[in-house]
This record gives sequence, C-alpha cells and structure tokens, in this order.
Amino acid sequence: MTLEEGLELVEQVLAPKQLNRVQKIVLRGVWQEQSYKEISEEFDYTLGHIKDTGADLWKLLSVATKKKVTRHNFRGVLKWAALSKSEP
Repeated sequence: MTLEEGLELVEQVLAPKQLNRVQKIVLRGVWQEQSYKEISEEFDYTLGHIKDTGADLWKLLSVATKKKVTRHNFRGVLKWAALSKSEP
C-alpha cells in the first residue's frame, strides 16, 4: 500500500468526515517514519500541536475501525480495514 492509497483509505474509513491539513501532515510524516518532533520542525507547528493532532487522529481511526490504532500500528489496521472492506 502506498502513502496515497493509505490516505485515501483513511478518508474512506472516516467518511463523511474529511482529514484537515494538519491531520494529513501527521499521517504523511508518520507513514514516512518521522517523529512528531521532525514533523513539527518541517512544517513549523508546535510539537504539542502535532502530538495532539496525532492523538486525536488515532482516536478517530480507533472508533471507526473498532480496533486500537496507534502511530505504530496504523498501517496494519489500514491493511486489515482494506481486506475487510473487500470481503463479500
């Protein structure tokens, strides 16, 4: 699964909600294995804002998928969601 496919799947899982700019930045950064600190420095947001955004995003995904989602397991949960969606 590519980054773009992952972002698209997250949008589908969270529909009708859409990701905001900072949530997309966090997803892209975490996908590329950046730390929250690296993400905050690259995009000129405070570390606290990036951490809060990440925590909120993982909570939203956890509720939507009914699986505990963290920055460390979100790819696996997305793969599970994609497989579950494709089953009849």
